[in-house]
Amino acid sequence: MINNPRTAGIPTKMADATNASKLFSVEGMVVVITGGGTVLTSFGLGIGQMMTRAFATNGAAKVYIVGRRKEKLDETAAINPNVIIPLVGDVTSKESLCQVADSVEKDAGYVNLVCVNSGTMPPGIGVSSHDVDVHTYRAKALEQRTEDWEETFKTNSIAVFFTTMAFLALLDAGNRHPNFPRQQSQVLVTSSIAGYLRVPTNLGAYPASKASATHLVKHLAGTLVPYGIRVNAIAPGLFPSDLAAGLIARTNTTEGRDATADGAFGKEFIPAERLGRTEDMAGTVLYMASAAGAYLNGNVTVLDGDIPAFVRLELEAFRTHPRMPMLWPRGFTSDLHAYYENSKNQSLQKEASRIRKAVNDETGEIVAVAQWTFALEGDEERSKTSQFIDE
Repeated sequence: MINNPRTAGIPTKMADATNASKLFSVEGMVVVITGGGTVLTSFGLGIGQMMTRAFATNGAAKVYIVGRRKEKLDETAAINPNVIIPLVGDVTSKESLCQVADSVEKDAGYVNLVCVNSGTMPPGIGVSSHDVDVHTYRAKALEQRTEDWEETFKTNSIAVFFTTMAFLALLDAGNRHPNFPRQQSQVLVTSSIAGYLRVPTNLGAYPASKASATHLVKHLAGTLVPYGIRVNAIAPGLFPSDLAAGLIARTNTTEGRDATADGAFGKEFIPAERLGRTEDMAGTVLYMASAAGAYLNGNVTVLDGDIPAFVRLELEAFRTHPRMPMLWPRGFTSDLHAYYENSKNQSLQKEASRIRKAVNDETGEIVAVAQWTFALEGDEERSKTSQFIDE
């Protein structure tokens, strides 16, 4: 076991232990963010730029943003060119990642935090198993290219491992540098709530790749303990993103309204009634990156506006109204919305845990209960698009 020099002989002051400005400080930190240059105009900032702004605004010494598109990196770096440093790189290439790490080593010599944020979503299957027969579903599923699955896992899961390994020596050097005392170096991975879904989707490879990334975080957290390097994750729900742009447009209840504004979505879709905002992501990453989150390792913080609560609601509603069409997020009847309002204080989660199927009263046929059409069913434009990269 390698002793962490940061914790040796450093007294802890009680005042600092409860002072918010000290607890959540990232002053002097050296950060690397893959996908850190995401720039959107239609729905707001992407997650990568939310993170970049959070660190650059709050005193980080250097924030290296990594991505394939130089113009987006340069646009983001212009926000604070003295702190934000753009580096062109491809997270699916070990050679490219090592070259980026070499550049950071020459410039800074160490890293305190690596945010593995790049992500991709391939075309979905295009139909829901709840809407078509088994032969149609099989045919549509087999139209998916194995190459799309491979590329999705390369970006969303495999890149988590190789990005961590590429920066491992620099993270170790960060543990030995006095710029950020009493704080172990960390890898912070952007996962997704899609990795937790058990209800049917037409997303294809995406949920599987995010589930893989989430478990890899836990595995790496234990693996890197001897080096004093922590690994944690954030699992966002819906935030402004290229990946979710079509879904945002389709489910926003107020046409032309800011999708992050209160009431932009019905609570039957997102109980928080909006997309995640910059302050939601910034507050979470500042907590996890600072002394406030120093006790976290192998942790996955879900940041989703309580979307899973809606899935629980859907299960319970179907038990009560077994012939109600499960068309979420394409729209629910006013009866379901009223049911939600009347059921706020009931233990829906406990009920949902035992509701896995319902029986048609007339035919005795077992019908499926819950449906999550997170990707865009019937969205021809999305189905023709090979990849969306969040970087």
